[in-house]
Amino acid sequence: LTASRCKNRDLYAYCPITCDSCPTTAPAPVSSTPTPTSSTSAPVSSPTSGQACCEDIKTRVDDMEEKMTIDIDQVKSDIDQVKSQMEYLGDSINEILKILQTPSPVASSTPAPSIDCTDKNEAWAIGNKSRNWCGWARKAANTNAACVQKNLFNDCPKTCAKDGCSD
Repeated sequence: LTASRCKNRDLYAYCPITCDSCPTTAPAPVSSTPTPTSSTSAPVSSPTSGQACCEDIKTRVDDMEEKMTIDIDQVKSDIDQVKSQMEYLGDSINEILKILQTPSPVASSTPAPSIDCTDKNEAWAIGNKSRNWCGWARKAANTNAACVQKNLFNDCPKTCAKDGCSD
């Protein structure tokens, strides 16, 4: 074997003739090399079976190279897909960080204004009449109608059941 000429030495190691050229006849002895006087223990095969051996090996190597090319292309595609997903995740993480780093609004330390639910006790004028209109509305047959009629909700919040002032 001329293993030094074989790219894939392990694949061709069992082939009885040279792996690259598959000659049909045995090479002539070199003049400086004496002619062998005894047979060697190397396997002897006919040129046809040696050629078939190499062709079979070349076919297998070609098939393997094709599969490797397909596998490499798939790996490249998978890497591109993972890279794209990583970029998307990186962008998402950056958006989340921006949200987390944005200061949240601070609640006001000023309490909400309280509603004074105390009815007026003195008389005041509505139109040309002066009286304690909260007492008048309380004594009316329909207090709510009296409050609406004279618009007493701010002056008589308790009597008129202004929002937040009901008993």
